[in-house]
Amino acid sequence: MKLFKNLHNYVKENYESGKYQAAEQTYQSTSVDDYQLGYKQAEFDYKNNHTFQKFPSATIQLVNDITDNKAIEISKFISGYEAAKREILAR
Repeated sequence: MKLFKNLHNYVKENYESGKYQAAEQTYQSTSVDDYQLGYKQAEFDYKNNHTFQKFPSATIQLVNDITDNKAIEISKFISGYEAAKREILAR
């Protein structure tokens, strides 16, 4: 639980100091959804490294269950990533 509190405090401090403003504006202006971003990231990872990243899917699902889907964007990203990974490996 201490890890989540530390992470929360880190994000809060950086957000309040304005360090995420540019990323937030970019995110709001993009027309690509989180699922597609994950899908494209998996394609990129495979094309450049012939490897895939591992994501804590179960942990993110637990966070979503506990927080009433406050991490749904992350969950959608992981879903897109995993879908692309399955398709690439099936080729």
